[in-house]
Amino acid sequence: MSAFQTLINEVSQKIHALETAQALYSRQLSPDFNIFDYINTDELGLSRILAFLLDPQGNHAQQETFLKLFIEHCLPDMYEVSERQIFLNNIEKTEVFLEEVTGKNNSLRRMDIYLRCMVGNDSYGICIENKPYAADQFEQLKDYAEELEKRRHKAWHLVYLNEANEGPSEYSIDTSKLEALKSKRQYSHLRFSDLIPWLKACQIECQNHSVNEFLTQLIKFIQKQFMGIKDMNEDNAVLEIMKQSESNLDASLKIYRNVQKMRIELIQKLKNRFDIKVSGQGVYVRF
Repeated sequence: MSAFQTLINEVSQKIHALETAQALYSRQLSPDFNIFDYINTDELGLSRILAFLLDPQGNHAQQETFLKLFIEHCLPDMYEVSERQIFLNNIEKTEVFLEEVTGKNNSLRRMDIYLRCMVGNDSYGICIENKPYAADQFEQLKDYAEELEKRRHKAWHLVYLNEANEGPSEYSIDTSKLEALKSKRQYSHLRFSDLIPWLKACQIECQNHSVNEFLTQLIKFIQKQFMGIKDMNEDNAVLEIMKQSESNLDASLKIYRNVQKMRIELIQKLKNRFDIKVSGQGVYVRF
């Protein structure tokens, strides 16, 4: 039996065992249940959830813990800019706003999540542009950067959150302007998957069971919605099998190198089947 077949058989057996266990203990485990299946998770809904966690005055009652961990895990560059140290030392004073109108530059847009911290006469600001599904709007990020600048914050930061490897398009902000923000450490690109280490750190520090379970469910939602991971137990089991011997590891790498080719062939096969089906009805579809 080839190494490939051995690997596939082992993975199939392990997955079958997990499925059997889940079926036997489904009433206790409820493996398919996630509270976020019943919560609004459109752009505004996700912004509300993130704003809730980032708010030191939020009813999660964990004070500034989650916000502090967010800065540490997602925006570590902020610790390297001296002008922001006062903000970081007074982070508990931060206020969080949803759909904050950009009135200073007269664009009248709405910042998805806006954080403001007042320390004496100085203010500090963070704008999070949340893009889970929608495309960029014309000069949107440029307007947000201008708004933050015109609010005369002592220091400010602009965050672009999506799940793509790429940040904002030139349609939203000119490349040269974006590079200027990066050079000043006023901009960060985050992926939703980047939030998971932060959320796990929040779980460790959280002192309330209900909030901790909320964090667990949010992690599962992000993994499923944005990373395509439906069952972490299954993925971890497969990973362990892949690593347990050199032959399994070698076979796994060879399979990985052929994944893209397999995708292309499957798409072509689907296209051919579709062509055959519609051609019999006198319909022409161009791909």
